[in-house]
Amino acid sequence: MISLVLDASTYAGSVAILRNRDVIAEHSLPHASGPVQGTRAEAMMPAIAKALSAASLAPTDLNRIVCGEGPGSFTSLRIAASLAKGFAHSLNIPLYSVSSLLLMAAGAPVNARPIIVAINAMRGEFFVGEFHTSCDSVTETLAARILEESELRRYAENRNAILLVAGSDGAAPRAADVSRVLDSVIDSGPVDLASWEPTYGRLAEAQVKWEKAAGKPLNA
Repeated sequence: MISLVLDASTYAGSVAILRNRDVIAEHSLPHASGPVQGTRAEAMMPAIAKALSAASLAPTDLNRIVCGEGPGSFTSLRIAASLAKGFAHSLNIPLYSVSSLLLMAAGAPVNARPIIVAINAMRGEFFVGEFHTSCDSVTETLAARILEESELRRYAENRNAILLVAGSDGAAPRAADVSRVLDSVIDSGPVDLASWEPTYGRLAEAQVKWEKAAGKPLNA
């Protein structure tokens, strides 16, 4: 089974091609300075093409798509989700989603201590997940939450946990790391293409500003 894996939950993104659970090609996108839709959209497609070329595969060789569902950057998540849906629809293959926090934890070394991963949520806050890692599994031990930056390190210290912050010391959700959790992702079943949306974690900054100025919800 050939899988195309995408993640764009941060302003850096990544693409990987797996044959069963083996990574046969991957490509990382350069870190962008902010949510610039054109730049990110233009970068993701060439990254997919490069990964397919490195694996000597064509899009028609793909059997399934796996997409990081977030939480994370609103714009980047929308772009990756749109591409993933487009491939799945045009090739008539299933689309699976994986938590980007889980992806990030899957890239961490096995450790008896808890692993806490954090992705910038803007406004001085972080999306935070806690996981236990072993040689053959990565398990969520506490549900994802949003913490203020000032709380994050204190929270990790209180949990005696290893803290990994996306964008710091090379830490980030990485598409290739889905290989470590692929079985559980597939076991959860494919998403419904018509209704699936990423887990943004919060409203986009632009929507928050509009609602504040208008004094009402955007869809009201």
